[in-house]
Amino acid sequence: MTISWKQPTKLNPVRYKITYGAYKEFYDSNGVLQELPFWKNTIFLFANRTEHTIENLMPFTSYQVNVTAITADESFKPTAKITVTTAMAAPKPMVKPDFLQTINGTIFAVLLPQASEEHGPISHYYVAVIPEDETSKNPDEFTIEELSATPLEGNGPYIAGKFPRRSMPHMFNLGDQKMYGGYINRPLRQNESYKIFVRAVVDNPFKVFENIINY
Repeated sequence: MTISWKQPTKLNPVRYKITYGAYKEFYDSNGVLQELPFWKNTIFLFANRTEHTIENLMPFTSYQVNVTAITADESFKPTAKITVTTAMAAPKPMVKPDFLQTINGTIFAVLLPQASEEHGPISHYYVAVIPEDETSKNPDEFTIEELSATPLEGNGPYIAGKFPRRSMPHMFNLGDQKMYGGYINRPLRQNESYKIFVRAVVDNPFKVFENIINY
């Protein structure tokens, strides 16, 4: 984040004092509201500087920045204040989906992770499945269009469900042939191995995580 300011017209500063801090609330991967206070940082600059770049800021966080002009006798002009919100970023890494149990020998129950919203609110999740013989690409290389292109009777990568952030299930019965968010949770084929991954979407950025289950 780069801030700039104009030199005061009725004051002859010898330096500038910049302070910035933030206070952040977000839902963690367990859906619990967390508070993350930031301590204030102070920077002093020579009077010939009217621009400064602040680095290593947290994504999707509102910072209050104060700039104060200080004279030789330590008097100062009233502080100029601005509040800036940093851009969203991809979610922090989640734990991988995990196999839980087989139901009636035809459906697999899997535990699905959720993402922390520390880097921005989650819009929705995709649960995607890739047959092991179709895994020439990494999961994060598949577009939503590619995952949606396999016909129902075909054998290829597909989306088993789409869930809004607050409706993401903790346990998911893979292969139950029900519809979730406009996608059919297709039956799994006998004697075939699959990869399942969860894609958490924060507007445009996303992160994908995967695990292999066998059927």
